[in-house]
This record gives sequence, C-alpha cells and structure tokens, in this order.
Amino acid sequence: TTNMSESMNNMLSDARDVSWLECINQIMTKIISRAAACWNLYKNEQGLIQEWDNILEKRWKNCAGFLVHQMEENGHVYLVERTTTRLRASNTNHTLNIQDKTCSCGQWQEHDVPCVDACAFFRLVDNRTIQDVKEMASQFYKYGSNSAVFRKTFTPVIIENLNYDNVTQPPSNATKRK
Repeated sequence: TTNMSESMNNMLSDARDVSWLECINQIMTKIISRAAACWNLYKNEQGLIQEWDNILEKRWKNCAGFLVHQMEENGHVYLVERTTTRLRASNTNHTLNIQDKTCSCGQWQEHDVPCVDACAFFRLVDNRTIQDVKEMASQFYKYGSNSAVFRKTFTPVIIENLNYDNVTQPPSNATKRK
C-alpha cells in the first residue's frame, strides 16, 4: 500500500458499513466536497505554487558563486561550473542549452522548471531577476492550473429526482452489507 491509497481509504472509511448505493453516494459526496474545498482554497491564488517557489528561491541563492562559460558562438550552449565551499569536494560541471531548455543535470527537462544551472545563467549572464525565472516555470506549477483541476467536477445522480420508468426497481432499504 502507499500513503496515497491509505489516505483515500481513511477518507472513505465511513462508506464501508452501508449498502452499495449509500456507499457510492458517500464516496461521491466526499470526493465532490474535497474538490470544492481545494478549488476554494486555490481559486484566488496567483503565481507559482509555494513549494516550487521555495525550490526556485533556494536554487537562486545557491547559484550565486557559480561560473558560467559560453561554449558556442550562437550563445545557446554554456558550461556551468558549480563551485563548492566544502572541504575536499571537487567542482561539478554541467552543460546547459538555453534554446532547448536542457541541462546535463536533467532537472530542467524532468520538471520543466529552470534547474540551479539555468538559474546561474539567468542570474549571472542574462541579468534576469528571480521573478523572471519563476515566470519560466511550467504552467502546471502555478496556482491557476491547480485551481483549474478542481473547477469542474462530475454531477452526482440524485436518486430521489429520477423519474419512474416502470422497469427499474427502487433500491432496498440501506442495510449493512454482509
């Protein structure tokens, strides 16, 4: 089991001791109310989600002492020399391609957010601000996208509002499952 499945099981634990129809109703009600709460929480927020904002702030601070060297005439490929202050630790180098948004560390491609090497380039060579770098982050990490996930949920079927069709039988009384 995973933490996510355990959390979901705990959230829906009340639905285990009722009939199948009431179980489905309780599950839908919990999911819809959770989605509505998340939407209300994020609907007025702007910018980068706090976790990624903190990550980029940390990367921005860590890259201050790096060295950035242009490798090609076109100005797209750079060597970023990560300097270290630790005793007996060697410097690490990574190749950065600004045009393709790639870095040999793999972080920029993996998350679609500038890595520490890209931050070094934007800070030391391109003279951009941290706010400019935050704008370069993928839209998936911004509150607007997060809020859009919860904006529309599915509409529950309300049994009491259904018309009788002379074929479908009403459910039996809500009793505990065997």
